Amino acid sequence: MDGALGTELERRSADVYGKAWSALAVENEADVIVDIHVDYIKAGAKLHIANSFSLGRHVLETVGHERDFEVLNRTSVKLLNRAIDKTGFNRNEFWVAGSVSTFFTNSDRSLLPDNEILFKNCMDQLEILTDEGIDAIALEMLADYSITGSLLRAAEQFDLPVIAGITCEWSPDGVSVETQARSMGLDPILLDDLIPQLIQLVKSDQVIFAVMHTEPDVTDAALAILKRYWKGPIAAYPNSGRFTTEQGIALDFDSVQSADQFSEAASNWIAEGVNIVGGCCGIGPEHIASLHKVMKLPGS
Repeated sequence: MDGALGTELERRSADVYGKAWSALAVENEADVIVDIHVDYIKAGAKLHIANSFSLGRHVLETVGHERDFEVLNRTSVKLLNRAIDKTGFNRNEFWVAGSVSTFFTNSDRSLLPDNEILFKNCMDQLEILTDEGIDAIALEMLADYSITGSLLRAAEQFDLPVIAGITCEWSPDGVSVETQARSMGLDPILLDDLIPQLIQLVKSDQVIFAVMHTEPDVTDAALAILKRYWKGPIAAYPNSGRFTTEQGIALDFDSVQSADQFSEAASNWIAEGVNIVGGCCGIGPEHIASLHKVMKLPGS
């Protein structure tokens, strides 16, 4: 799959520092978004996620863009399709996924609406994205039981593959793995406790559990836990780099792992049975190109 879009916009000096993160870039930085998608296509990625991560109705309401909810979500998919057309490839050669996430304004997930409103907003967003022809749904930044349940319940209405992406970090003991839940105003949950609960929620046979937006070393441990309980398909798309608050929330790209380090780690995950591999924050086209070369896929 592809790599980061939001931090790649940041790396290319696009304007993504507003309260809604990269949402309004769909309108204000459309050409840059297309260029990023093109670079991931040329790098060899076959699964691409549209820039709808922060386009939930509850996010746009807080920045005065509720009326643009439909057009921005439609545009996120159109920009990805435009990138495919620009490269001359056939659209049928790719999976296009729509992102629905737990993002909230200023990354303060503790202010997310209650689960029924979240479910309705998710349904509304997915109706638009599926109408634009997405092939899969990416539920991103999952870290608890009840919110994840609301998003899964909505996503499973659409008869598409659903990537359920859980974010993780080391527990204070440095050995156990827990969810990144503090930014949601929630207590972290040990992954060993959460995964069996989430599996009980799954009603569709098209769910793909993922470890995403998780540092590579934690990803190793989280994938081992996930495979202990889940026998279906698994994806991994880690992040890399240290976030700072000097310009809002910004990534220190000097701390991002090298493309070779990423492809080596990803190759190990593939050897251990992970089905889909890509990247999140900090992981750019050069990382995906390195992975593509190592995998020796057709066209390498």
